[in-house]
Amino acid sequence: MRDQFPALNDTALAVIDSLYPPAETFPKTGALYRTASNAYGEMRYNCPGIYLSTRFDEECVAGNWNFQ
Repeated sequence: MRDQFPALNDTALAVIDSLYPPAETFPKTGALYRTASNAYGEMRYNCPGIYLSTRFDEECVAGNWNFQ
């Protein structure tokens, strides 16, 4: 996570750990592969999409949709 988000500190990582409990495991992956994948996916794709959708909604008369 720190490779992609260098500003993350130990406190932020502890919060992420508390929000993403261990998920199911898959063959030939690490114990926390799916857990880290879930957190990374939301941080990299969902959160920015929700942010942009909110900003567009504030600026556009027609509104917009954000599908999750």
